[in-house]
Amino acid sequence: MAIVLYQQEIKIEESLENFKSVLHSRNMKFLASDLLKEGLSISAITDALNKAIEVAKNNGIDINQHFAPVYTQVNYDIVKDCKLTKFAFGLVLINANHKYDIVAKLQIELLKKHFI
Repeated sequence: MAIVLYQQEIKIEESLENFKSVLHSRNMKFLASDLLKEGLSISAITDALNKAIEVAKNNGIDINQHFAPVYTQVNYDIVKDCKLTKFAFGLVLINANHKYDIVAKLQIELLKKHFI
Protein backbone atom coordinates (compact mmCIF):
# COMPACT_ATOMS: atom_id res chain seq x y z
CA MET A 1 0.00 0.00 0.00
CA ALA A 2 1.35 3.41 -0.99
CA ILE A 3 1.09 6.37 1.29
CA VAL A 4 0.03 9.58 -0.41
CA LEU A 5 0.88 12.87 1.24
CA TYR A 6 -1.27 15.86 0.40
CA GLN A 7 0.66 19.03 -0.11
CA GLN A 8 -1.38 22.10 -0.89
CA GLU A 9 0.06 24.51 -3.39
CA ILE A 10 -0.14 27.98 -1.93
CA LYS A 11 -0.86 30.70 -4.43
CA ILE A 12 0.19 33.98 -2.84
CA GLU A 13 -1.76 36.22 -5.23
CA GLU A 14 -4.99 34.29 -4.72
CA SER A 15 -4.53 34.26 -0.95
CA LEU A 16 -3.95 38.01 -0.87
CA GLU A 17 -7.03 38.65 -3.02
CA ASN A 18 -9.13 36.48 -0.71
CA PHE A 19 -7.79 38.35 2.32
CA LYS A 20 -8.54 41.74 0.73
CA SER A 21 -12.03 40.57 -0.18
CA VAL A 22 -12.77 39.54 3.41
CA LEU A 23 -11.28 42.78 4.72
CA HIS A 24 -13.40 44.90 2.37
CA SER A 25 -16.57 42.95 3.13
CA ARG A 26 -16.27 43.91 6.81
CA ASN A 27 -17.22 47.48 5.78
CA MET A 28 -20.19 46.36 3.72
CA LYS A 29 -23.11 46.69 6.10
CA PHE A 30 -25.83 47.26 3.50
CA LEU A 31 -27.54 45.17 0.85
CA ALA A 32 -29.00 46.49 -2.39
CA SER A 33 -32.15 44.53 -1.53
CA ASP A 34 -32.57 46.76 1.57
CA LEU A 35 -34.00 49.31 -0.86
CA LEU A 36 -37.01 47.04 -1.44
CA LYS A 37 -38.15 48.08 2.04
CA GLU A 38 -38.02 51.70 0.87
CA GLY A 39 -40.41 50.96 -1.99
CA LEU A 40 -37.93 50.64 -4.87
CA SER A 41 -38.63 47.91 -7.39
CA ILE A 42 -36.09 45.24 -8.27
CA SER A 43 -35.57 46.76 -11.72
CA ALA A 44 -35.11 50.25 -10.22
CA ILE A 45 -32.51 48.88 -7.79
CA THR A 46 -30.72 47.02 -10.58
CA ASP A 47 -30.60 50.11 -12.79
CA ALA A 48 -29.36 52.31 -9.94
CA LEU A 49 -26.77 49.71 -8.92
CA ASN A 50 -25.40 49.48 -12.48
CA LYS A 51 -25.20 53.28 -12.70
CA ALA A 52 -23.48 53.52 -9.32
CA ILE A 53 -20.86 50.95 -10.33
CA GLU A 54 -20.27 52.80 -13.59
CA VAL A 55 -19.90 56.13 -11.75
CA ALA A 56 -17.41 54.55 -9.34
CA LYS A 57 -15.38 53.00 -12.18
CA ASN A 58 -15.35 56.27 -14.14
CA ASN A 59 -13.94 58.06 -11.10
CA GLY A 60 -11.17 55.56 -10.41
CA ILE A 61 -12.80 54.02 -7.35
CA ASP A 62 -11.97 50.37 -6.72
CA ILE A 63 -15.44 48.83 -6.92
CA ASN A 64 -14.25 45.71 -5.09
CA GLN A 65 -13.89 47.86 -1.96
CA HIS A 66 -17.52 48.96 -2.10
CA PHE A 67 -19.60 46.40 -4.04
CA ALA A 68 -19.69 42.62 -3.59
CA PRO A 69 -22.11 40.27 -5.35
CA VAL A 70 -23.88 37.86 -2.99
CA TYR A 71 -26.99 35.73 -2.84
CA THR A 72 -29.59 36.53 -0.18
CA GLN A 73 -33.08 35.46 0.73
CA VAL A 74 -35.94 37.84 0.00
CA ASN A 75 -39.22 36.48 1.28
CA TYR A 76 -38.86 32.82 0.33
CA ASP A 77 -36.70 33.29 -2.74
CA ILE A 78 -32.94 33.24 -3.13
CA VAL A 79 -31.95 36.29 -5.15
CA LYS A 80 -28.78 37.77 -6.58
CA ASP A 81 -27.93 40.73 -4.38
CA CYS A 82 -25.04 43.07 -3.69
CA LYS A 83 -23.31 43.93 -0.42
CA LEU A 84 -22.53 47.64 -0.19
CA THR A 85 -20.50 50.03 1.89
CA LYS A 86 -22.25 53.14 3.18
CA PHE A 87 -20.62 55.06 0.32
CA ALA A 88 -21.91 52.58 -2.28
CA PHE A 89 -25.38 52.53 -0.72
CA GLY A 90 -25.54 56.31 -1.02
CA LEU A 91 -24.23 56.17 -4.57
CA VAL A 92 -26.95 53.67 -5.51
CA LEU A 93 -29.58 55.88 -3.88
CA ILE A 94 -28.59 59.06 -5.69
CA ASN A 95 -28.54 57.17 -8.99
CA ALA A 96 -32.02 55.74 -8.49
CA ASN A 97 -35.14 57.18 -10.06
CA HIS A 98 -36.27 60.38 -8.35
CA LYS A 99 -39.91 59.24 -8.41
CA TYR A 100 -39.16 57.32 -5.20
CA ASP A 101 -39.62 59.50 -2.12
CA ILE A 102 -36.39 58.40 -0.41
CA VAL A 103 -34.37 59.24 -3.53
CA ALA A 104 -35.92 62.68 -4.03
CA LYS A 105 -35.43 63.56 -0.35
CA LEU A 106 -31.76 62.50 -0.44
CA GLN A 107 -31.11 64.53 -3.57
CA ILE A 108 -32.63 67.64 -1.98
CA GLU A 109 -30.73 67.11 1.29
CA LEU A 110 -27.42 66.76 -0.57
CA LEU A 111 -28.05 69.94 -2.53
CA LYS A 112 -29.06 71.86 0.60
CA LYS A 113 -25.97 70.65 2.44
CA HIS A 114 -23.46 71.35 -0.30
CA PHE A 115 -24.89 74.12 -2.45
CA ILE A 116 -26.89 76.40 -0.20
